[in-house]
Amino acid sequence: MLSWAEVKRLISQIVGPRLADLGFHNPGRAMWRLRPYFVDVVWFHCPRAGIFQVEFGCGLRQAVRNNPAPWHCRFRTQPAHSFDWEDTPWSFRLSESEQVEVLRLLAPRVVAAAKRWFSHFDTIDSAIRALESNPLSGPRSVALCAPGSPAYNEAMSELRAAAAGVAGQPAAADEAGAVHRPRR
Repeated sequence: MLSWAEVKRLISQIVGPRLADLGFHNPGRAMWRLRPYFVDVVWFHCPRAGIFQVEFGCGLRQAVRNNPAPWHCRFRTQPAHSFDWEDTPWSFRLSESEQVEVLRLLAPRVVAAAKRWFSHFDTIDSAIRALESNPLSGPRSVALCAPGSPAYNEAMSELRAAAAGVAGQPAAADEAGAVHRPRR
């Protein structure tokens, strides 16, 4: 069976470039991208011998530390569960060629899931809407909290404070002189 170090190397070679096309940096086990208000994280890890997982995390830039892991982010999910990938082979293989084949099959699924899940956080307003309708499981799940829970109230408070901060920013003019307000 391959080691975690060997699987990480293959992840960075096979899955990493596809996520880099979406703007993620540091292709490999822990990838991140900065957007105007959010930090997005894709994290591959080995929770126990012979098995690997991927997690997504998203947090407000002002609330997340540098080099965050998904568990540092207010919003997170494990795509294998939330997108019902039970048929997906997440175990280490005996040979590199077998592992390469598995990762080639997983790469487009991971990229498609990343596009879909992170789209909940295109703006602060869209993140608020996603949290308000959070079903706790399935592809629309964005956080491990239910409406009315302390975690939900804290997340909503952070988002509303960020939205209020954006609303208070002055409009900016582009090169053509058109006035634009920041997107929330």
